[in-house]
Amino acid sequence: MVACGWVVGGEARTASAGDGTGVAVAAGSEAAGSDAAGSEAAGSEAAGSEAAGSEAAGSEAASSEAASSEAKSSEAKSSEAKSSEVPRATLRVRVRATRAVGGMVRCALFASKRGFPMDADRAFRKTQTPDAGDETVCRFERVPPGRYAVAVHHDENDDGKLQRGLFGAPSEGYGASNDAKGTLGPPSFEAAAFRLRADREIVLHMRY
Repeated sequence: MVACGWVVGGEARTASAGDGTGVAVAAGSEAAGSDAAGSEAAGSEAAGSEAAGSEAAGSEAASSEAASSEAKSSEAKSSEAKSSEVPRATLRVRVRATRAVGGMVRCALFASKRGFPMDADRAFRKTQTPDAGDETVCRFERVPPGRYAVAVHHDENDDGKLQRGLFGAPSEGYGASNDAKGTLGPPSFEAAAFRLRADREIVLHMRY
């Protein structure tokens, strides 16, 4: 290896021919480092883009879910509004000719022939009021429009049952709307039925 000397600022220095190789190696290392840094930056950018895409997808899903919930809420409110718009009526049933012996007058409102007139447990609505003597009034509130029939029973001993006598005939007072009567049996729903469209009062008579 041949050494060359020179004087810089009064100080002698030497350089070898191998110095060029060292510079080249250093430059290559620097270039490799730059490439690695570029690759890392590109990877970070790609990861950032992917994260941004995931966040955007999540936001879109949340937005869709919120819109769906809002739609369901609006539909529920609409159904509730329609339900509240259905007209309701009050039905007053004046039961006359009851015996002043105490007990309860039980009234049952039927919306079909099912159970009419004896099975009050199948009635659409039922109510009761103490026997008031000659006339007792039963009330049914907030009844939707429809076709109904009323059956009444004077439960004199207040045991919740219609007492029967010989051959199964009632031994306590009973009656039906339209003062309907049956032939050798209870009245039919058709004979006792009436239409309810608005507040209404009907009168019927107890039979013993």
